Amino acid sequence: MKRYDEEAEGKTRHPLLWVIVTLLIIFVLMLFGVFYLKSKIKMPSFPSRNNSLSLQENISKQLEGQTGESIVSIRISENELSSILNANSEEFTLKKPSVKITPEKIILSGKTSNSPLSFKVDVGIIPKVADGKVLFEIKEIKTGGVSAPKVVTDEVNKNLSSYLSQFNINDDVKVTEVKLYPDYLIATGERKT
Repeated sequence: MKRYDEEAEGKTRHPLLWVIVTLLIIFVLMLFGVFYLKSKIKMPSFPSRNNSLSLQENISKQLEGQTGESIVSIRISENELSSILNANSEEFTLKKPSVKITPEKIILSGKTSNSPLSFKVDVGIIPKVADGKVLFEIKEIKTGGVSAPKVVTDEVNKNLSSYLSQFNINDDVKVTEVKLYPDYLIATGERKT
């Protein structure tokens, strides 16, 4: 009888080990199932931003809606500005650029490169009106929350100023005012006759 108890004790000594092995097998099977199903299921595709109206098309559409009026207003969202910068990101100074518009300024954010060692750059921009066109004045450049050194500021300022100067509202409109609101800006102007 003693021998039977010893054998029974030996078989049930490690029930925790069997539970752990069983859970590990279940986990591996579930993981395999997830990856197998993921490879077999086709995910729905969503339309890209390129299918939306370009900025120039949007401006033209807004101007058509104000036909006959001598003073016109054009609304431009931060998403439109971001999509322009991302569409031209190969030639743009900052990588993965995004735009945030606040009532005080436009904040252009991006990375110095696409490498893991890049750092974030925030550029504070104020839109101004000069000679009937919108100009973007760079007020501050911060890297990692700290103001960038003058050498970096001058270089980024030069590159961004030349890049941003190519965006104008429309050749048929003489811009008189630009106002910033949360998430968008409104440029007001007079039609040229």
